[in-house]
Amino acid sequence: MLKRLKIRTKLLLAFGSVAVITLVLGLVGYFGLSHSEKAINEIGQNRLPGVESLLTIKESAETMRGVLRTFMVPGLPPDILQDQYDALAHARGRIQKAWDVYAPLPKTEEGARVWEQFIGTWDAWLASADAMVDLRRQIDANGIADPADLAGRLEQFNKDHYILISRVLSRLSDPTEIFDGGDDPTVCNTGRFFAEFVTENEELAELAEQLSEPHRRFHQAIGRINERLDDGYLPEAGGVYRYEMRPAMQAVFAVFGEMQKVIDDSRNIMLEALSQGLGEVTDKQNAALALLDQLVRINSAAAAEEVVSAQRGSEIRQRVALAAMLIGVLLALLLGITIARVVSRPIMYAAEVANRLKEGDLTVAIKVDSQDEAGQMLAAMKAMIDRLHALMKNIAGGVQTLFTASQDLSAIAEQMARAAQNTSDKSNVVATASEEMSSNMSTVAAAMEQSATNTQAVATAAEEMSATVNEIAKNSERARSISDSAAHQATETSGKMAQLGDAARAIGNVVEAITDISEQVNLLALNATIEAARAGEAGKGFAVVANEIKELAKQTAQATQDIKEKIGTIQGTTALTVKDIEEITRIIQEVHDVVSGIATAVEEQSTATTEIANNVSQAAQGIQEVNTNVSQGASVAGEISRDIADVNTTANEMSSSSAQVNMSAGDLSKLAEELKGMVGQFKI
Repeated sequence: MLKRLKIRTKLLLAFGSVAVITLVLGLVGYFGLSHSEKAINEIGQNRLPGVESLLTIKESAETMRGVLRTFMVPGLPPDILQDQYDALAHARGRIQKAWDVYAPLPKTEEGARVWEQFIGTWDAWLASADAMVDLRRQIDANGIADPADLAGRLEQFNKDHYILISRVLSRLSDPTEIFDGGDDPTVCNTGRFFAEFVTENEELAELAEQLSEPHRRFHQAIGRINERLDDGYLPEAGGVYRYEMRPAMQAVFAVFGEMQKVIDDSRNIMLEALSQGLGEVTDKQNAALALLDQLVRINSAAAAEEVVSAQRGSEIRQRVALAAMLIGVLLALLLGITIARVVSRPIMYAAEVANRLKEGDLTVAIKVDSQDEAGQMLAAMKAMIDRLHALMKNIAGGVQTLFTASQDLSAIAEQMARAAQNTSDKSNVVATASEEMSSNMSTVAAAMEQSATNTQAVATAAEEMSATVNEIAKNSERARSISDSAAHQATETSGKMAQLGDAARAIGNVVEAITDISEQVNLLALNATIEAARAGEAGKGFAVVANEIKELAKQTAQATQDIKEKIGTIQGTTALTVKDIEEITRIIQEVHDVVSGIATAVEEQSTATTEIANNVSQAAQGIQEVNTNVSQGASVAGEISRDIADVNTTANEMSSSSAQVNMSAGDLSKLAEELKGMVGQFKI
């Protein structure tokens, strides 16, 4: 089935399969990452922020609890109190931010139920905490940092003054009971305390100012009582007690009583705050924090469950991805091996064929068993080899014909040269005979003057002249026969040269066909190279074969170009040879005409000589006629001599042309040998 597909389709199928495998791997990885991302988002956007928010609420709640406990501590400096108020506000702000983060997050069923419970409990704790903070603010507004301590001191001050009064009364009862002190208000605990006492409670500050004067009079009265008693003035001492000390004492205790009321107000608020903080606030706080701890555990468990679930899912997806990757690698390797074998086998076969073609073996039989580009290339190579085989046979036949024609032309040229030489020799003989005839005619002319006495000599000379004329006639006839043969052979040679030109043109057409085939093969090789480049690594072998074929096509084109140039040379030489042969034919025709003229003249001379011989006996009567005939013979002999000279010249020209034809025939023979050598490189 794969053999019917093109290489492009095979490669597309292979890479498409790899792409599908890659897509499957990508989808597996994508869905795995999507599930992991979902789990991470669930943990990172829901569970972890929820746990973090709850822990922030818990941490801030612990801060609030610490602040509320600190608020139950009396006597705190204002700066510490302000720090606690700031810490409380900061904690409430952090709680609100964390609350806003956690409230809209998705929750489990249990988490939602506990959250609803926590909201009510938390609101109750905040309400009680706010009430406690309000009490603390009231305490702060009263300006008494530690009402319990101040109440204790005030109670001690009362005791101190009651003790001092008791001592005064005891001495008034028994002046001998002397006691030290009591007369200096600045030494008194009350005096020392209120001398440095600073409060933001205006009422208490005003009472402290009111205490100063009666307190001073109280202690001064004690001093005067002791002085009076020391002087023995008991009644005066009793008067000082009744009229000075007791009013001052009553005034001091009255101020103490008012101070106690003010202090009791703050102490009651403090006690209420303590009761609130240690009772309701603590209980609601513990309940809220317990639910908060439960929420933290629920969200932590949910986050841990998400982590475990994500890990299990990740392990499953990792196994699936690993299995898909292994299957994909195996399938890709299987596809690669299959496609490589399917593609490389015909390419290697084509390379083997190309190597045999490179060696000039045109007998290789190509088997085409696929319909892809390699099969098309093999089919094209097969068609090319078949046509090259036929063309090479035709070229070999044409070269053999050319070689045979060149041999025939050379033989004809040699024969023409021999004929021309023979014609020249015969012409020389004829010329000699003509000269002899001319000499004889002169002798006859001289003898005619002595015709009477030399009749016998004339007869003899006439016989010799007749024999000479007969010889000349024979030679002229032979020259005419030779010129006819030369003209006929020149005509045949011209025809053969024309056939040689036609054969050269036919070879040129064959060479042009080979050139076209080479160009088509080169184009196919170029297309195959482009397809191989598109195929990438898989098409490298195909590219090598395509390059070999392209080089073979170039060599074929170069060889055909050389053959074409040689054929052009043959055609040029043939054309020149045809022209030379035509010139030789023309010259031979001229020789033929001259020889015909000579033959005619010789025939006329023969007739005249015969008449002379026949009329020798009538010499006396025909002296005048003989003289006339002798004159005519001398004239004809001159013409024969001139014609023979022309024949000799023509024969020399024909010999020269024959030599040139022979040279051209040698060139043709050499060229035919070269063509046979070129064609012999191919095994057909």
